[in-house]
Amino acid sequence: MRGPIPFEPWPPTPAPLSAACVALCDYLVVQGHLLKQGARYRLTFNAGLYLASPAYLGCAVKFLASDATVSAFCRLRQVVERGVASIQELDWVEYARSMAPLAQPVAEFAAAALEVDSAGPIQVLDIGAGHGFHGLAIAAQNSSAHIFALDAPRVLEIAIENARQSGVAERYHLIHGDAFEAGLGGPYDLALAANFAHHLDDAANVRLWCFILAKGHQSVYF
Repeated sequence: MRGPIPFEPWPPTPAPLSAACVALCDYLVVQGHLLKQGARYRLTFNAGLYLASPAYLGCAVKFLASDATVSAFCRLRQVVERGVASIQELDWVEYARSMAPLAQPVAEFAAAALEVDSAGPIQVLDIGAGHGFHGLAIAAQNSSAHIFALDAPRVLEIAIENARQSGVAERYHLIHGDAFEAGLGGPYDLALAANFAHHLDDAANVRLWCFILAKGHQSVYF
């Protein structure tokens, strides 16, 4: 349920609500999720914060509870018994759309911990960039940082849109393709791989990171 942000004026009196809708809204008032004045309802502060603001995290369920994700967890026992992960194709476009609110605070924390604000001009490779917020957090803290985002073309459409909304599109560069096949360019001062390495087996990780470390002075996985 969405509505005006708390502390704005009460909305105009709506058309009469059905008895069932009134009962539901009154229940939400009792539970502390709505405020009521006469026949009008609006969100409480906390409800408004999480349902009608950037702090809303509910969209993550579109990826976390997707058919592909649930199917992968349904095979967890077999994977543990065999000791070999099964290949499961996930919807990475949906991941980029839906998981951004969960990733953004982590990305900002990581960028602050890296102290990139005083690093001067740097080039950052973001492997499996997804929504792009891990690289964008660095770009926000360092106005001289250029971010090179690697991912599939459809996923990068979401990342570049987030870069535009963040005002750093001119410093955000796209690398389309697979991490093992795309020309990565470089050299880079920093290589990021957020939520990536656990999708690879040991041999693939060794091969990838030997290559990445040859391209950059520092690498970060989180």
